Amino acid sequence: MKKIKLNEDGTAEFTINTVGKRTNQTYIGKFKVTCTPTPLQIIAADSEYRRLLGQNPAFASETVSNLAFALSQLQQRILNSPPFWDDGDTFPAGGQIKDIEVINEVLDLALEAEIEFKNKLEQETAENLKIIKKQLINIEKDIKNKNKKQEEKELEGEEVELEKEIKDSE
Repeated sequence: MKKIKLNEDGTAEFTINTVGKRTNQTYIGKFKVTCTPTPLQIIAADSEYRRLLGQNPAFASETVSNLAFALSQLQQRILNSPPFWDDGDTFPAGGQIKDIEVINEVLDLALEAEIEFKNKLEQETAENLKIIKKQLINIEKDIKNKNKKQEEKELEGEEVELEKEIKDSE
């Protein structure tokens, strides 16, 4: 069964059902995310990422760096989330979750949704291009046929005139 449902409006929905490894808590809920973050959302995510890492980001561990990236990205991408994700007090949302793999799963699905959406658009574009090419080929054939018929009419008219001139000259 496919986990991600793409919507026509550039959003996607998915449901997670995960048990946390640290807390043994079950996380079940539906998320709605954007598949097309705006430039301002991209900038805001980057700004939040740097803020979370603090004054000396070079000293942040890989785990901390990855968490900061995940939370800052999800803050801009998530449009609707289940209650466990956003407690209303923690910023960015999801930051209160003790089970890191849940945060990573949500990020993975959000990024996968973006990739699937882009692939869908590319496929639709390729299909539309094929249709347009076929239409252009048909138009070109029609033009050639019309030109050929016009030439035949012109030749026919010239033959009639030539025959008339020959008759008149006799």
